[in-house]
Amino acid sequence: MIFTEFEGKTLGEEGFTKDDVMKHLFGDYKPGDKVKETKVKAKKEKDPNKPKRALSGYTYFGQQNRDKFNEEMAKIVEDGGEKPKYVAYIGQKWNEISEDEKKEWGEKAKSAQEAKSAQEAKSAQEAKSAQEAKSAQESK
Repeated sequence: MIFTEFEGKTLGEEGFTKDDVMKHLFGDYKPGDKVKETKVKAKKEKDPNKPKRALSGYTYFGQQNRDKFNEEMAKIVEDGGEKPKYVAYIGQKWNEISEDEKKEWGEKAKSAQEAKSAQEAKSAQEAKSAQEAKSAQESK
């Protein structure tokens, strides 16, 4: 135990003051030293309207083949093998495809992201129009 020399004493008694404890724990402590306070950083609030990061070809490849990979992994387990980790299995499959196929997946991911962004913009515009129409109707 760290405080064996203070056992049975109450803080504030002679020989067991805050300074005595600090000297015991921190040999270079001098009475009157200021203790640096660590500042707790406030978390930044996330913007719910911020667009999501674009998918890479790798992540798009994993998403589009999820069902296929799950079936393959289930078959491995049925055959008596150990269930592989999903991410490791996708990584293995990704490394097995050619560079040309990887580029194709990257292009597919980019076009899917553009289509999704266009759809989100259209939805946002429709929602804004509906809100404006509702406001105009209520003001009448």
